[in-house]
Amino acid sequence: MFVMSNNRQFTTTCTAADGQTFDATFKLLPDDEIDDLMDTPNPEDGVKALLGAVLVDLGDVVNEMQEPIAFEVLKEPFLKTADLRAAMLVGFRVGRIQGASGN
Repeated sequence: MFVMSNNRQFTTTCTAADGQTFDATFKLLPDDEIDDLMDTPNPEDGVKALLGAVLVDLGDVVNEMQEPIAFEVLKEPFLKTADLRAAMLVGFRVGRIQGASGN
């Protein structure tokens, strides 16, 4: 059964350039909203805008003392770091196409 919802989300495991992994939870947006976010003169700005809009949580991320770090602390540094941004973009695109569960 499919439950129609305006708050569909999915979580996927993303892999950074150094092989470390983290979980990212994304909300699904309609195609036209994604197109609007990506419609920028600089493609990297579009990626940052898209990920900033769809990223709702980051998990399995700890500090050097193995303590969890809050999403509010992680979001901006993750969006500003190229390999993490690329990992999240891949995770979002693959998850979006494969379909999401947990409506």
